[in-house]
Formats: sequence, structure tokens, C-alpha cells
Amino acid sequence: MPSILRTFLAHHNVKAALRLTFGWIFIGLGIVGLFVPILQGILFIAVGIALLADHIPFFAKIRNSLYRRFPKLERLVRRVRARIRLVHRRLGHKSDGPHSRT
Repeated sequence: MPSILRTFLAHHNVKAALRLTFGWIFIGLGIVGLFVPILQGILFIAVGIALLADHIPFFAKIRNSLYRRFPKLERLVRRVRARIRLVHRRLGHKSDGPHSRT
């Protein structure tokens, strides 16, 4: 396997592992936040769903049902992703992975 491909696959796996780890951490914080008044439980759960939706079909279904129910939310997410890609390009990063789509 060429070293460039090996480096890409290693980077992609690390990125996916970080998204999964932080997604579950946010889901856990959200569940705790539902019972603790200091934490914003729904906000943490929403961030967790956003991080996990590209990797776990159950959360993708939740995200897609939210997009169908709230079309403005989908447009907002698309605009935010486009801005993030723009900032990454300006900083010299390449857009890769499942989030490079619009």
C-alpha cells in the first residue's frame, strides 16, 4: 500500500474515531443535562446527534426526520458547513471525508 494512501486512511480513521468519541460524550452530557439544571441537555444531545449521524444509521434517521420537519434547519446546517469548508480552504486544509459534501 502506498504511503500516501496509508497516511490518508490513518487520518480518516483517527478523524472518525474522534467524531464517534466526542459524539458519545456529548450524548452522555446531554442525558446528564436533562436532569442537572446547569447543563443544556438538549443542546448537548443535538451536537452529539450531529457528530454521530454520518457514522450511525439510527442518528442519521433522527437527523433526517428533523430536516424534514424543520427545512430551515437543513438550510442552516448546509450554510454552516459551507462556511467551515471555506475557512478550511483559506487555512490551506483540504476538504475530505463525509463532510465535504454540501
